[in-house]
Amino acid sequence: MLKWPARAMNAVVKLFEPLQDVDVYIEDAGDEVFYSSLLRNAAQDRIRVERVFSLGNRLKVIRGAQDYIPAGRRSLFLIDGDLEWVKDEVPPRLPWLYRLNAYCIENLILCDRAACTVLSEEQVMEEVDAEAALNFKEWLRSVEGPLVELFSAYATAHHFKPGYKTVSNGVGNLCSQVGKATVLDPNKVDLAKTAALAAAESVASPDGFYPANTDTFK
Repeated sequence: MLKWPARAMNAVVKLFEPLQDVDVYIEDAGDEVFYSSLLRNAAQDRIRVERVFSLGNRLKVIRGAQDYIPAGRRSLFLIDGDLEWVKDEVPPRLPWLYRLNAYCIENLILCDRAACTVLSEEQVMEEVDAEAALNFKEWLRSVEGPLVELFSAYATAHHFKPGYKTVSNGVGNLCSQVGKATVLDPNKVDLAKTAALAAAESVASPDGFYPANTDTFK
């Protein structure tokens, strides 16, 4: 996709107005094609979505939604759930601002069938063989518990110590090589969880309360 400088955003939005019925704004640059395709598939022929527009980050999307004038072009502002969703924090209540009901969009689209289809196409095998090789349900069972606990710890650290580095560490640091496979390492996950909780505890008051980052949605 052709990349435009940030200062040209308004002009680009105007350029695509005749081609779509709603302007959709997202967080991350580089995800425009993905979101455009996803929304077109969801809308079918009911709503035209030719292109979505990245505003660069979560806060800019929220501010864009707050500045939006309903009498103008129909617009939709999409944000990920992120750790605010894990903490059950509520973004501004605006009809045109939608927070995904998951940590990120990948949580909503990753499924057994999709994973098996990708594997069968990449490895040139029948889907039934891909299903057996992947064993998606067992893989999901093996990572669900450790990751739920880890992200609960991340959310706790984010509440008490917002500057603490959590998801930006990447998942690769939590994995190990087992034979030819790269797998989630429970020991590494446990170490990351313990470190996150220790960081939260280091700044929490004795009664366990510390003001959260109240600027999250401002």
